[in-house]
Order: sequence, then structure tokens, then C-alpha cells
Amino acid sequence: MIVEKMTTEAIIIEVKEDSKFDWKLNIEANFPVFGSDKNLKFMTWRINQGVPPTDGATVMATITPRQISNYWVKQGNYASNDIAGATDPFHCDWNFDSWVALAGGTANGAVVVTPPKPRLAAPTATSSVSEAETTAVRNWRINQENVNDRHAATLAFEGQKIRHNDGSIEPLYTLAETLAQFEAIAEVLNTRFRARLAGGLVGAAQAAGATLTSVSPMMSDADHPAVVEPEAMPPADGIPPMIDLAALKAWAENDMGWKPAQIAETIKAAGYSGSADYMEKGGSARGLAELLKAKLTADDLPW
Repeated sequence: MIVEKMTTEAIIIEVKEDSKFDWKLNIEANFPVFGSDKNLKFMTWRINQGVPPTDGATVMATITPRQISNYWVKQGNYASNDIAGATDPFHCDWNFDSWVALAGGTANGAVVVTPPKPRLAAPTATSSVSEAETTAVRNWRINQENVNDRHAATLAFEGQKIRHNDGSIEPLYTLAETLAQFEAIAEVLNTRFRARLAGGLVGAAQAAGATLTSVSPMMSDADHPAVVEPEAMPPADGIPPMIDLAALKAWAENDMGWKPAQIAETIKAAGYSGSADYMEKGGSARGLAELLKAKLTADDLPW
């Protein structure tokens, strides 16, 4: 007989948990259409399909052959797992797709899980660049959002794979459904990232129109020694966060009072032709700031 997807009467013998995978149940049932002397076993019912049929129920079941079982391929009955070569339903692995109770029972026990629809229109920008944002900061922000997108794609595509005992992989969703999952994950990651970049709850309140009404002195350790916000404390080495050479130059000349000639001579003494050469060889604005501070201040001298 031709082995193919069908809807036919089934008598449920047993529904039980799988011993290895928690995403599915195994169903054993007798199908009169296949004869009454044998049962189909280990039919896959995915947990996300909803409520499975109960033991002993008579239902109208829809089942789909997935592949020829590895046992029969190893016995030499078939050349491969390709379902197109199947002639015996008991030689196949089946998916139990859905069921409808007969004899006045439950109308339909299957819960339809509707995946999110993929976005059909082209994506649009969800965040704008403020006038105060420098080119360096903008490039860094875009790079971080690209990292979030790649991570979201990995999570979406890996999360939709079902790995079977024989090592084969079966997709849980269609490509369109997986892309919809990717967009949902990426949106969450980038929304949280933008919220942090904007100043968290304070930034959101200011964007909504909040204004400063009062200023209170910060608590001392004696007032509340357990609460000292790390971000309220100055950097331990006195060097502020830096993103690019422009920020470094402003800090070195304006805050530290170093002359351009001093800075250039110190960089050359360290083995670099200039700040650009330092950056090209793997350095950072922060690292160069630490180098200058170590050479141009007397804080660490032994006297």
C-alpha cells in the first residue's frame, strides 16, 4: 500500500513521555485501516501542539509519515530513510498531527499554535541619532546593534531545530516563521540596548517630558553604607570613559593640562610615531590615556 499522510480512525493505546526529549510525547495506537493485529508505536506528538488524546479514546486522527525507520534501513529492506520508498506503514516513523474525538467526545483536542507572522514591509529605523551623537559613537552603536542582530539570528535558527536520536535534524518552523522569531528576538535585544544607551528609566522619563524639580545631597556611608551606586563613583584611576582620540585629546589638554609637544614626545618615546600609529597597532584611546598618565604624572614616583 502507499504510505502517505491520512486521516483515519484510531484507537489510542497509550500516550507517554519520551525518555530523552522533553519537547514531545510518544503515542501508540491501533489503526483499523492497517489491520487489527498490530499497533503503530512511537508516533511523535509535539508538546506545543496542545492537548494530546487520552489512553483508550477512539478518535479520527491525522498522521503523517516522517521517514523510514533506521531499523529497517539497517536490515537492508530499504536503501535509505527516504519515505518515497516506503510500502509498509509499520516500517515508518510517524507524526501524530491532530485528532478529533468520536462518539460525542471532545470536538477537537488539538490546540492550534499560530506562529508570529513575518514582517512583510521593509524594516524602518526605530531609533534616531541625536544631534549630540558623534560619528564615533554612532558607528559604535550601529556595530552593537549588528552584534545583537547576529545573536538573535543564531537563537532563532538554532531554536527551531529538532534533533532526533539518529542524528537527523528536523525544522520546527518554516523559514518565514523562523525569520519572524528572529525579528522578535532582535527587537527585544536592541530595545533594551537603546534604553540603556538613553539613560535607562531616567532617560525615558526625560524623553517623556520630565523636568528636574530638586537636588538632594548624595547619602554618605554613615547614612546608608550598603547603598553606593558604582556609576556615581569616579573612576579609580581618574581616567574617564573614552571612545575616540578626540575625547582623549580634550581630556589630555583641557583636564590634565599637558602640552601637545609633551604628548607627542611621550608617545614617540613609547615606540610609536604618533597616536594614529598607536591605534593602528591594536591600541585604544583608553590604553593611550593610561600610557600618558603613567608617564606624565608623578603620582607613582617613589618619593
